[in-house]
Amino acid sequence: MNNLKNFLKVIQNEKLTISKRGGSPTIKSTQRNKIKREVEDKFLKDLREMLGDLVVVKKTESGVIIGLEHEDLMKVADASGEISFEINIKVKNLDYDIINKNIEYREDLELKALRLKEQKENKDRKIKRDNIRRAQEKLAIENKRASRS
Repeated sequence: MNNLKNFLKVIQNEKLTISKRGGSPTIKSTQRNKIKREVEDKFLKDLREMLGDLVVVKKTESGVIIGLEHEDLMKVADASGEISFEINIKVKNLDYDIINKNIEYREDLELKALRLKEQKENKDRKIKRDNIRRAQEKLAIENKRASRS
């Protein structure tokens, strides 16, 4: 990742033109777009060097695309034969707080995991309850038959 690393060191000291967009401070759009293009280009070059012939690495309107050829997909009608991964680089507004966004993200993941665990426990309890109810109903039917005999 030397190409990207070296470029990031260069823009770290570059003079930025700041503007406002939607009340948030941001880098002037022409400069921001230029930075984005260059980051994509350096990232693309690093990926090609790092991954070699394992994948196809191209730049499209969507961003950087990595295509991994897959044997099973070669047999699928109307498929390209590849699993495609899109990496879209975006220059965020200057008030974007990486640390707090990461904390929020991790908390959301933890909440989702807790909800899934709770749903599974509820499902397991319901299955257990239903099994007990069915067993009781079966026993009641058997007792009724036994009392008639």
